[in-house]
Amino acid sequence: MKLRAPATPLITIDPYFSIWSAQDTLNAGETIHWTGKPNAITG
Repeated sequence: MKLRAPATPLITIDPYFSIWSAQDTLNAGETIHWTGKPNAITG
């Protein structure tokens, strides 16, 4: 069995501002807040 973390932290400043990737690859879907709500990075 291959273990995989449930999410990868991309930006973590404090608990109120953190962005995570919950996909197998970083660009496979939306980034999320630790609560599970979408938190997109645009720029």
